[in-house]
Amino acid sequence: MDEPLRIPFRLKGKGRGTVTTPIELSTDEEGSDKENVNHDYPGEGWFAYNPNNPEHYVIAAEKKDDVHTAKYIWYTMTDNGAFIEGCDERGGEVFWKPLKARSEDA
Repeated sequence: MDEPLRIPFRLKGKGRGTVTTPIELSTDEEGSDKENVNHDYPGEGWFAYNPNNPEHYVIAAEKKDDVHTAKYIWYTMTDNGAFIEGCDERGGEVFWKPLKARSEDA
């Protein structure tokens, strides 16, 4: 009886295999994790907006005629006060608005 070929852990598949087209495997370290890389992530200091997190404030972003919640947010403090910035992708337009203090029970 034929047994499945054991694949070492370090090998990664490329795409989906079928009976007639097997999965292409890669061992190169540079490209081995490319399916898990988020190319939209703006960089260090930015984090994904989470609507379930009460510490994440909404900032609207606009792309063409679509107004939506920004995918990534960043908080900054300047001499003019606290601001939230938002964007959807690396190199994309950054939208910002001032943060206003309010009491916790408001």
